[in-house]
Amino acid sequence: MKQYGIRNRGIKQQNLAVLRESNMPAVLTENVFVSNPEEAKLLKDPAVIDGLTKAHAIGIAKGARVKSKSVSGSSTVATGSGQVKEEEPHKRRSAVTAI
Repeated sequence: MKQYGIRNRGIKQQNLAVLRESNMPAVLTENVFVSNPEEAKLLKDPAVIDGLTKAHAIGIAKGARVKSKSVSGSSTVATGSGQVKEEEPHKRRSAVTAI
């Protein structure tokens, strides 16, 4: 988050129902606060969104003890309207695979 000027507020443990009631390991991340206008603006920047998703993927991979593997190709994503769209082909992106 440093590269976006967002302060690292560290790791905290709380007895939150959204996590406590799960039957599996669970983590709640708070990347930015939309109540902060400067941080809310970041969520409109595709580079920030890409960085956040990569950081989450890396964290999940580490937690699941998987290693990364280079992949290429295109992907499809579901949009909020329920439509599916083709993403542009990726040039050598890192993906995670089970060991």
